[in-house]
Amino acid sequence: MNILLDFGNSMQKMQIIHRDTVVCDICRPQISISDIQAYERQGAKNAILSSVVPVEEELEQYLQTHFHFIRMTTNTPIPIQNKYKEPSLGTDRLAIAVAAHHLYPHHPVLAIQMGTCITADFVNNRGEYLGGSIAPGLQMRLSALHAYSAFLPQISGFEPQNWIGDTTSSCIMSGVYYGIIDECNGLIARYKEHYEDIKIILLGGDAKMFKNSIKNEIFAFSNLVMIGLNIILNYNVNN
Repeated sequence: MNILLDFGNSMQKMQIIHRDTVVCDICRPQISISDIQAYERQGAKNAILSSVVPVEEELEQYLQTHFHFIRMTTNTPIPIQNKYKEPSLGTDRLAIAVAAHHLYPHHPVLAIQMGTCITADFVNNRGEYLGGSIAPGLQMRLSALHAYSAFLPQISGFEPQNWIGDTTSSCIMSGVYYGIIDECNGLIARYKEHYEDIKIILLGGDAKMFKNSIKNEIFAFSNLVMIGLNIILNYNVNN
């Protein structure tokens, strides 16, 4: 039984895998030791943590003490080649690349994650992770327009309608929503110029808002980070 932990900027996720079956899937602002203890009693032996935020020392010590534990870093052994030139790479992005190559091992793959940031991660058909791009996410763009202007409102309850806005709020929603769509389509087109047989994956909390508006053929996965973490955990346990 594997315990997979993914701590992001806004939410923390935990997934329990038993014989390739998901038996628990939790997403909340904070995962606690008590959330994990029940699965230790049920026989969980292995755990992996990927985090882009600081982790409570007590939680990490608990994981180290009670499990075969991997704190995911850019130095963690993985079943693809990491060609990124800096150690500052987010481990969630590396897990996404591992999962993307696992799903489409004979194709180059571009995975676009739509969350706090919009990240694009590319792995070629030789299993080499080359990097990608980082841009502001939907909520970050809305907050920036409000924070860096004197009169633009903070938008809540985002509901894009006509692409020609006729109020200040609808103009903001149009600019942000259709700007992201055009940005993603342009990004995909650039990759397709160089990799004709590329596969495109869309994931992240805001993906459902955009998956039907991006004109390219895409595959939507809600749990790509967890798929990658499970592969990495098994790879290290078995080796």
